[in-house]
Amino acid sequence: MLSKPALGLVVLVALGLVGAGCYAPASGEQNSGGVTSRSVDAAAVPTATPVLNLPEPVILSVETPSPASERPASATPTPAPTPFAPSEVETPNPTTEPTPEPSAEPTPPPTPAEGFPFDSAEFVTALEARGLDYEPGETRNGCDWSASEVRQLIGPDGPPLSLWVYATPEELEADWVTPSSGAPSPRLAGCEVDGGWIYWSENLVVAFEPQAEWIPATAIREAVVAALWSLKR
Repeated sequence: MLSKPALGLVVLVALGLVGAGCYAPASGEQNSGGVTSRSVDAAAVPTATPVLNLPEPVILSVETPSPASERPASATPTPAPTPFAPSEVETPNPTTEPTPEPSAEPTPPPTPAEGFPFDSAEFVTALEARGLDYEPGETRNGCDWSASEVRQLIGPDGPPLSLWVYATPEELEADWVTPSSGAPSPRLAGCEVDGGWIYWSENLVVAFEPQAEWIPATAIREAVVAALWSLKR
């Protein structure tokens, strides 16, 4: 290997030779008047086809879209039914049928209790024969003992009456003291009759109570007593 001073010397020598025209033209060059020109031989110049190295293509997996005819029809959502507003709903007019009013049937009079020889119906008939309108009313409370029926008689002609009906005259005498004259009186304690106007005949006992209401009705009272005593066998 040359040292740096020797190498510099060689370079200077070469430059001097070139400047002196000692250059030998190479093949294909011409030296004319100190000017060297190069003729290009087309056959001598190799023709190089450039090669472009492209990277390998990356193929993405893309799904081929189906034709329009094969695509499933998109499901169209069915709109929910719109509820009717209260004002739009027809309310049927109910057929209102008049409720029939219950017919007010008259309360039948109580069935007369069995008695011998007379009952309450026969006493009412005796009152009608004397122009007095009476009919059986509510049951009298108390002093019923062995009587078949103890009931009030009511009517527009006078105050109410109390009537005892017995099955037989003997049963009547078991409950009442029946003197030959004067008013009968109850034998059993606890029987209270309002007033002393009490009369009897056969198997019937009649009391004018409340007595205060009968005081001014003397004529009606006498008609009642006459109707009672008319019931004889």
